[in-house]
Amino acid sequence: MRSGMLDTGKIAEAYQGVPTVYMREGQVKSDRIAVCILIDESGSMYGDGERAARDTAVLLNEAIGTLQNVDLYIYGHSTDGGTALYVYREKPFCPKYALGSTDSRWGNNDGTAIREAASRVRKHTKENCLFFMISDGAPNESVQEVRQAVLDVEKQGFAIVAVSIEPQYDPSLMYHRNVNLTDMSRLAVDLGKMVKKAIADNTKRKIE
Repeated sequence: MRSGMLDTGKIAEAYQGVPTVYMREGQVKSDRIAVCILIDESGSMYGDGERAARDTAVLLNEAIGTLQNVDLYIYGHSTDGGTALYVYREKPFCPKYALGSTDSRWGNNDGTAIREAASRVRKHTKENCLFFMISDGAPNESVQEVRQAVLDVEKQGFAIVAVSIEPQYDPSLMYHRNVNLTDMSRLAVDLGKMVKKAIADNTKRKIE
């Protein structure tokens, strides 16, 4: 800062006339934010896709699950006589190894699952929510139905990001924020950058 309390570690810079040698004391406060992860557990995810989805969810859970100003919700979905939602993390439910039970099951009604997951999150928090949809981009519902669900849910304060694992359809037809995972060796790097930017963009920080 150009004014405030002198930073004693900047004495040399102050002697040389550098103006930014002062510190501002105060508390850094951040708005709370919710993060929802929805995992496609359909049969088409079997094999590499299923493992990549699980690894992605575990990575996000470890990266942001302990942040004090972030509420994390993790669900899986498939079909079993309708749309089934599997709860892996939801306040106060937070078992350590729950994500080890993700699977490739039946079909996937992505639009319906997005609506249901958003509804569950809203029962716990009214905060803005980053919503990561992890799938292979092959919904049983039409592309138009998924797109409409995304538009409707985003009006409720959700910012949806599609994490598509070798997608069968162009994710941009359904999501305007998306990242394609085709090189599993770069999963951690690419996803880490995306999550960091998304949280920074959606969390306001201020000093008081």
